[in-house]
Amino acid sequence: ILKLDWADVHDEAHRVEHAISPLIERQILALLDNPETCPHGNPIPGLARTARPDVRPLRNVPEGSTVVINNIVEHAEDDANLMHFLQRNRLLPGTRLLVEEVALANATISVSLLDFGGQKVAVGVPTAELILVRDAA
Repeated sequence: ILKLDWADVHDEAHRVEHAISPLIERQILALLDNPETCPHGNPIPGLARTARPDVRPLRNVPEGSTVVINNIVEHAEDDANLMHFLQRNRLLPGTRLLVEEVALANATISVSLLDFGGQKVAVGVPTAELILVRDAA
């Protein structure tokens, strides 16, 4: 509705979260079709959501595995450069990945974006710790 940049949503939401009433918050949620998660895949504060037991960091996925990005860890949302990197490289919740190479000696993990023509992306191991994935169905 507001057409905010994916990488900037968290900062903007943080600015207004204490400035609106519970009534306005409920109306906004209803207008958005009552989402349970933010655009980064994290639970919206105050809404109950059960954690998925099959979610794990991309860092822990073996080569040859196909996974789906579940969410970006919440504390990573405060790193604007990281969020822009993820957006620019289409590393977004819902994106299917094929883990091509885990090169821990080089501190990188190479993935193919299956939803974007197999585009290849190299992700640093510290960043791969912040991308939570689940097995693809």
